[in-house]
Amino acid sequence: MTVSRNSPKRAIDLQESRIRLRIGERSYLLDPQRAFVFAHNLILKKEYENAATVLKAVVASNVEHPRPAILLAYCKAALKDYAASHDLLELSLPEDKRPVADRLHDAFAYHGLGVRTDTLQELVSLANEYKDMPTVCLILGDIFAEAQKMRQAALCWKLAVQRDGKEGAVAQAARDVLGRLKQKTA
Repeated sequence: MTVSRNSPKRAIDLQESRIRLRIGERSYLLDPQRAFVFAHNLILKKEYENAATVLKAVVASNVEHPRPAILLAYCKAALKDYAASHDLLELSLPEDKRPVADRLHDAFAYHGLGVRTDTLQELVSLANEYKDMPTVCLILGDIFAEAQKMRQAALCWKLAVQRDGKEGAVAQAARDVLGRLKQKTA
């Protein structure tokens, strides 16, 4: 999947706050929020390259929150592009959150290297300190789910919903995962 704004056969097209996606034979036309949720679903499937492409388009659509950039940085670290991950965090977080960029980058790098204990410690610490960063809770839930710790994962996703509010993209992504989890356990 590629991002292009000039080609008539483009895979992703930004028009009027819509993102046009083409993945394989399927096409999608999504607003940035639904594209964020779509990218999160790709991350859960470990399709980091496709998720990164979608998130680049979301970031380019001038979304004011750093949430898609944080998720994109997570994808970049998963793809072992640690410099890009760090740069995204540095550029996307407001001045008062710049120290968080290094800590997030460390956690993402630990995860990319398979050091789950350090990843979880750093993300739990960040989630406790920065209650205005629901993306941290979303990612933390994903990592707990990878470790088959579904109770902790569900708690993190619920916290992401609570912290992002009803209409946020992070909340929608977390609600989607919680809905699928509920269906599996029913």
